Parts: sequence; C-alpha cells; structure tokens
Amino acid sequence: MKQDTSTKKTAVLTASYSGLGFELSRLLLADDYRLICVDRNTTKSTNARQVLLSEYPSVEIVSVTADMASSASITQAAQRILEQVANIDVLFHVAGAATAKPEFSSAGNEMHFQVNTLGPIALTHALRPALSSGDSNAVVVVVGSSAMKMARTLNVETLINPPKFKKMSGPYAQSKLAITTALAALSDDYKAEGILLRVVDPGPSRTAMSKSDAMPWIVRRIRRWFPLPIVGARKIFSAGVSEKFGSETGIYIERDKIVKLPAPATNQTTQKLLMRLIAECEQSSAEKAP
Repeated sequence: MKQDTSTKKTAVLTASYSGLGFELSRLLLADDYRLICVDRNTTKSTNARQVLLSEYPSVEIVSVTADMASSASITQAAQRILEQVANIDVLFHVAGAATAKPEFSSAGNEMHFQVNTLGPIALTHALRPALSSGDSNAVVVVVGSSAMKMARTLNVETLINPPKFKKMSGPYAQSKLAITTALAALSDDYKAEGILLRVVDPGPSRTAMSKSDAMPWIVRRIRRWFPLPIVGARKIFSAGVSEKFGSETGIYIERDKIVKLPAPATNQTTQKLLMRLIAECEQSSAEKAP
C-alpha cells in the first residue's frame, strides 16, 4: 500500500551505507525527509539503518535491495519502491563502481559503464512515474567525478568492451563522462515532466573507494589529506535540495557551483551515438529478462 506523501518529502538514494551515502542519509533525515535506501548488501544496509534510527528515532526509512550492475534487479527494486510511494522528490545516485582490473557484468558490459552509466539511467527511467507526479520539480542527482576530465573524448564505440584498461583515467573516467553526457541529452525530455537532471562532483573524499586498489597509487598515498565524507555529502545534498540551482537541469556542479559541461557532453553527435548504445543495451537486457 502506498504511503501518504502529503507531509514528508521522499528521497531515494543508492549506496546509503557508503561513506558519502551514509552522511547524505543523515543530512536528509535532519531535513525531515522520508528515506528509501537502495543497497546491494542487505546486512550493511540493515546495520546502517539501525544506526540512523538510533540517531533519528521517529524517522521513516525503507530499505530495498538492488544490484546496480543488474537491470533485472533494478527493475524489481523500482517496482517495490513504486509500491511504497506515489511521489519521489529527489533521487540520489551515490552508488558507483571502481575496479582494479577489467570486469564485466552478467550482461557482458564493462563494469564501470554498467554501474556508473547504465545503472542510474535504468533506475531513473523506472522511477519516472513517481518523479513526475509531484506538484513541484523533482531532482535527480548523479554523483560524478572530475576524473571525467581526463577523457578528452567519449569513446562510445568502446564503452562496452574497452581495448585497454587504466585505473581512474580509463573506463572509470569514460563512464563518468558518459553519464554526464547522457543526462545532458535527456534533460529537456525529463524537464517537460517536471524532472531536473544534475551531475555533481563531491570532490576527493576519505572513503573506502579512495583507498582501494582501483585507485592509482598516488591517490592512495595522498588520501589521508582528503576531506571527510561529510564534506562531499553536503555538496551532493545541495545539488539536490538547494534553492540556489532553481530549475536548472542538464548541469554539472563542482564546488557547489554550476560549471561548464565538458565538450563531449554537449556534442550532439556524441549524444546521439551514446543514447543509441544505451537503448541497445536496454533492449538486450529486456530480451534476456526471464
């Protein structure tokens, strides 16, 4: 049965138990949001939920399990969310992939592209009915990365199966540039339904990802001087709820300001090629679904 959304705003976020996601959850609960947490690891999600409830005893937190590398899992999670709420005010895509070596999803797509690009688009599309049902604009925020600037061009033809692998500046940077390009391409269509699409760079952060083997050695070496996750979480929070960004859509936010999109993200030919590839991936996943 769908809950009454007349008194509380609803926020959906992925990877709620991650460093950035957990601090973002705290900020949203402090601002009196109802939370729907979409997480891959049920145990970690449950533990995080218990901590949050101990800090905010009267809040509403709904946990949904989903693997952002699986289109079928995303679809099932979205169905469960739509059964819970009729309206979503803000959707935060915090979950992301960073691998130390080449990895591929069950669909055969390179893992960074699958999780960092296809995943957010699939979940956003599936939740579109609830995002478009409110009286005011809903906001979709994807956590981006300045690493995308390492990619001078978006190599659409190799996103699924890159010929080379390089930590951070390879498939990871390409996937972050791809999701930025995709949201720029989709922004007008979604805005027509009252949905604003944004990408935010939270900056470097002292998270588990920044100390993992997926990061170049220099990043792991200097991460001790990175800000704590709460700093990046505030930037993500602002991108989704701050009135300073008004009805802006298809934008890239860095240091809490709108900055110019990378050239590939605004190239219409690149946008068309990318959206065609995404459509093909979605069609392939639909055909393989049980």
